[in-house]
Amino acid sequence: MVPFIGGFVYGNRSLGKKMSAIAASDAAAASSRLHGDLFELHDRIDRLTLVVGAMWSLLEESGYSTDDLVERLQQLDTADGAKDGKLAPAPTPCSVCGAMVDAGLPACQFCGNSNPGLDPLAAV
Repeated sequence: MVPFIGGFVYGNRSLGKKMSAIAASDAAAASSRLHGDLFELHDRIDRLTLVVGAMWSLLEESGYSTDDLVERLQQLDTADGAKDGKLAPAPTPCSVCGAMVDAGLPACQFCGNSNPGLDPLAAV
């Protein structure tokens, strides 16, 4: 039984209140960490947007057009076998059990066979 509920069930309300306060404090700390992580993620996206914008302006100055960019985006999007707006490596079959192993996994999730073709630059 959850301790703070147990405190109320067994008549020890002060234990229940203490455990509730601890749970609330833990939740507030976790929320604060997530809030900080979210701000860091937004900062990283903003920096990447700036870098991509700078790269595109250099490419435009070199004679590339928006049509060139769209064509290359479509090529890259379909290179992984799915036109979904993402570039994700395709899963590979496990050499032992044949199950499809997602790129980035160190081993098959079904039989545990190590993934010798693991690309260290694949999805982390």
